[in-house]
Amino acid sequence: MELLPPDIPLPPGPPSRIYSPRPSNPRRRLLDLKRNLIDRFAFFRLGLQEYLNYDNEGRRRIRQFILIPPNPGPWPGHPRATPRQTIWAIRRPGVLARLFSRGEQDGGMRRAADRVGRTLRRDFQPARFRFRKRLGYGGFGAAFLFEMSDRDGYVLPVVVKAAISGRQRLRAMQKEEENFVIMAGAQHFVQRCVLQTFPDPARPTGALGTLRGLFSRLGVGGNAPDRNGDDDHDDVDNANNPADRVRAARSLLDHRRDIIIMEYMSRGNLQTLITRLQGRDKLSDRMLWLIFECLFKACIAMAHPLAFCPRDRNPWEDFVMLQDETAPRSGRLPEAPLVHFDIDPQNALIGDFGLPGEDHDSVPIVKIADPGLSEVVDGRFRRDEWKLWAQRACGKADFYTPEQFTPEWDYEASKGLYDLSREQTAGNYQWWTNLFQVGYVMFCLITQCSPPTPPVAKPYSYPAEDGSNDILTGYTYGMILYAGEYRSVDRRLRDLVVRCLDHNAMERPEMSYLELVIDANVGRMDLRGRESDEELTRNARRIFGEPP
Repeated sequence: MELLPPDIPLPPGPPSRIYSPRPSNPRRRLLDLKRNLIDRFAFFRLGLQEYLNYDNEGRRRIRQFILIPPNPGPWPGHPRATPRQTIWAIRRPGVLARLFSRGEQDGGMRRAADRVGRTLRRDFQPARFRFRKRLGYGGFGAAFLFEMSDRDGYVLPVVVKAAISGRQRLRAMQKEEENFVIMAGAQHFVQRCVLQTFPDPARPTGALGTLRGLFSRLGVGGNAPDRNGDDDHDDVDNANNPADRVRAARSLLDHRRDIIIMEYMSRGNLQTLITRLQGRDKLSDRMLWLIFECLFKACIAMAHPLAFCPRDRNPWEDFVMLQDETAPRSGRLPEAPLVHFDIDPQNALIGDFGLPGEDHDSVPIVKIADPGLSEVVDGRFRRDEWKLWAQRACGKADFYTPEQFTPEWDYEASKGLYDLSREQTAGNYQWWTNLFQVGYVMFCLITQCSPPTPPVAKPYSYPAEDGSNDILTGYTYGMILYAGEYRSVDRRLRDLVVRCLDHNAMERPEMSYLELVIDANVGRMDLRGRESDEELTRNARRIFGEPP
């Protein structure tokens, strides 16, 4: 894998600025932000429900009396007395979001999503794409399934994500698209599609079938939905529509900043998989290792954005061939990683099985998606104290990382940027922040439960990575994996996940070490003895099923 220097600029695309408003008195606003987050995370450490029910207005007067720093001296470390934790079985997607949402707002958002869908149906017809269905909607937009087909009968689906309304949501959509662009070519990260690179479906040359076959081998929607009787397909497949009009329509769609066109991951996400398995079935050790490998490779990709797009390709305009991700041998920390902040089972999407003899032929590919909250953590970001603090509340509360919630923030770290930069965990956003959330995803796959709340780090020991006989100690958020009910899960897998959940960001496994360990365990003979290749494929086909 060729790594580009960190100062290589993003290839030029449609102009966009993501504004971060600053008040006339930025120091005062930063002070208010610190007090707000210090107070909020005091409730977070009591439990998830207390944090989500935080009374912002009611606590306003109380926050004025919070000193900065609230506590003198350095953080004394993990306390011996810990609060009682709660762990929930993952029953259905978005249960917490629905629990704390208002029905009227949800209904209004659904109606707005349907209006956007009707508009997109009309806009995509000249590009020879037909509308299939609405996939979902949320705070930042809605997703719809479209497909194109040629006269040979080949079908290729794409997902269109659109901003529903509001300037802020539009800016968020533009930022998300820019994050997709810098991840072009990474095999285990969901890819943005460039419609201009798709063949003209009016010509029965088999080009669309070739493209679909390529996408299928790389995990992009090889099993498209069946055709239906929608009569808008006749409008799309109008033989009188000249090829130049199709190209022009696709170019307009590619350059729109209120939509993102992405590959279709046909088997949903890991959360729906866990929901389906709940109490009835479980993933085998070999399946877990292979999924872990996919998620880890996504971490490698996010650690080196722009490294997977050749220098002679423009990811805004060109199709970029996907590359498998391997860890660089330099051992240096990435200088400008993309930190996702929102990796969880909902944002880990499941694609297709690979062709026999190729990667993912036994277990379908898993990719990381939805980089709307992601940030490139470069030197400029690290010098912005406002951003370092604001990212504490970024993402889903039950998947926050120690870099966001550690009590270090309540001590010397709150004094200023210099003191914060000296901390080992607080604000130390790096590729290992993504690794922690990947560890939580693996925790969910093993336990079929959400991460325990509030998060409590407990002492553990582990062997040194250098092959010596040294035994090191630390604090991890994954000790529950050693409970008796998970004893049947491969011990080496649990040991590695526990290490990924280390409180100290700098003590989590190194990238090159993880690559070696995962590669060695994916092909372990004792695991093959318990589940042969044929059994693995048969079981995976049953568990992952056919695309909906």
